[in-house]
Amino acid sequence: LKQLDTLRNEQHNGIKCDGVCHQTSIIGLRFKCDTCPKYDLCEPCAITKRVCTKNHEKDHPLILTSNRVMPKIDPDEIEM
Repeated sequence: LKQLDTLRNEQHNGIKCDGVCHQTSIIGLRFKCDTCPKYDLCEPCAITKRVCTKNHEKDHPLILTSNRVMPKIDPDEIEM
């Protein structure tokens, strides 16, 4: 994680941290739960504080995500 300096200042506008800090827009590394829908953590809550809130369990995998890696997709553009 220390080698991801390019992502340290990335702004995730409108994505709030579901941890204990309750940032309204995560700045820096953002972690998504691979099991819980719409569960996001900032780096301090995910790494330092090891937060477990809502329905999230500590054994759920977290994925490091970036606006550059995962583009936002409009739900109306998805066909089943």
